[in-house]
Amino acid sequence: MKITATSEIPVKEERYEFKYSTSSMPEGDFTLTVDGETKIIQLNPSSNEAEPSSDRSSSGGSSAGSSAGTSPDKDAKNVLTTDFANLRVTSGTPVEHHFERTANPVTYIKFTSGVTANSVPVTIEVLKQTSELVKETPEGTIYKNLNIWVGYAGFAVPKNIKDAILEFNVNTAWFEENNIDPQKVFMKHYNSETDKWENVPTTYIETLEGIAYYQAEPDSFSPFAIVGMENKDTQKSIYDLDTETEHSYQENSSSIKRTMFNSNLITLITGVVIMAGTFVFYRKRQNKE
Repeated sequence: MKITATSEIPVKEERYEFKYSTSSMPEGDFTLTVDGETKIIQLNPSSNEAEPSSDRSSSGGSSAGSSAGTSPDKDAKNVLTTDFANLRVTSGTPVEHHFERTANPVTYIKFTSGVTANSVPVTIEVLKQTSELVKETPEGTIYKNLNIWVGYAGFAVPKNIKDAILEFNVNTAWFEENNIDPQKVFMKHYNSETDKWENVPTTYIETLEGIAYYQAEPDSFSPFAIVGMENKDTQKSIYDLDTETEHSYQENSSSIKRTMFNSNLITLITGVVIMAGTFVFYRKRQNKE
């Protein structure tokens, strides 16, 4: 099989990168010639993890059967599942894609591209543990760890990706198991320049049939984590309730003791008065006699 193709590839620091879908080509060794230099490449079958998802994109996106390269997490066998799509983008025009793999909590992506390109890969890796690319775990209770990549190396910069939106969901059973406040669930993004986790603006949308839905607005793509903060107010209210009950019991006990004391004191005084009255009565009677 001989394939001839021509494409302009941007070169940066004497390096260039170009990837394309090979789903229609058979396995085996192929000869690749670039600018007169020939190399032997090998095409392998795509992983089952990267099966195409149904595409409902209104902007001409298409799913593919293999992802654009491997990541350190895949090499470390830290990837639970992968969702992948190729999107056709036009400068200044929003593009969107719906993901339908059940193991992937991210269900939707939308952004406006600053450039025009026939094929921009979007890869979502759902991880077993925190990404191999980060140095520390984020604060909070982790629901899912993710890698989200858009485009090739150097593409996912603010001038190329604008007004990005991610929609994701969380099973409400997780809230109950971990005492998480649904209003305190966030998507966090790892900033590789500062080596810090940063909160992505996240909005709670609604809860339907045991699933809570959220929308996040990232300004870049890389390792992410969906985290929740423990509902400390609930614990505090329980503690306060116990404390109030104890105080109430103590106050009631004190009140009962005071009531009993006052009752006994009144009885004693009444008895003394009666005895004094009786004594005076008999004295007067004796004096008359």
